[in-house]
Amino acid sequence: MPVRNSRRVPLPRSSRAPLPQRPSTPSNFTPLPTRVISPFLWGLGLALTTTLSVHFLRSYRETAHLPHFDLELDEDRAVEHLSKSLQFKTVRETCAACVLETDLDDASFTSNVHFLYEYFEEAFPLVHQNLKREFVGSGGYSCLYTWQPPRAAPRKGSTAPQGALLISHIDVVPAEESQGWTYPPFSGTVADGFVWGRGAMDAKLTAVAILEGFEALLRSGSSLPQVPVYIALGHDEEAGGENGAKKIAELLQRRGVK
Repeated sequence: MPVRNSRRVPLPRSSRAPLPQRPSTPSNFTPLPTRVISPFLWGLGLALTTTLSVHFLRSYRETAHLPHFDLELDEDRAVEHLSKSLQFKTVRETCAACVLETDLDDASFTSNVHFLYEYFEEAFPLVHQNLKREFVGSGGYSCLYTWQPPRAAPRKGSTAPQGALLISHIDVVPAEESQGWTYPPFSGTVADGFVWGRGAMDAKLTAVAILEGFEALLRSGSSLPQVPVYIALGHDEEAGGENGAKKIAELLQRRGVK
């Protein structure tokens, strides 16, 4: 189901860039003979075909070992999870001073962040049973989930295996109904084939989608990732990410994660 973040406002005609004019042909222009153009185009086509074929074969060799995921996803529950996530007012002001904060004193923001994480725990039980969850950053409002595949412990002195990092953030910018929202910005309304609300596109959508996908993967019980997977959810992206994403990156760097 598609989502909408706000109204779509078309550009006025006066602000649209004019179409470029086709340049006139110089009077001293002499076209190349057909017998010259044809071999050139034939050679260019052959070169492009060869290049694309090589690229395809390389990509196939690199991805042929990837497992096929045949997951069952409950669309209605996925829509419900996104809708409810939008109802938590994790509003973060976007200002230069916010980037320098070491502690957050906004009671509404902090309580809504905690309630959202509690909801995630309820909505995605398998994720929270099988992945390690850590709260990172100033106040512990950013979250890092870690999936470690079942395997033998690494030998002493060996580096951590390469994995995958999936990122999103749970904070949103302020929104007021007076700004012309079709539905209240924190209602999570499901209507007209859309999920409406602040964060529906930026960026609770991706946070919920990541957790939804991993939950479905764990529920299937097959084709689980054989490399570490990290899910990083920042709490202050709208203010620069200084106390959230940056702290998560520093933590992973200290652990030698690549």
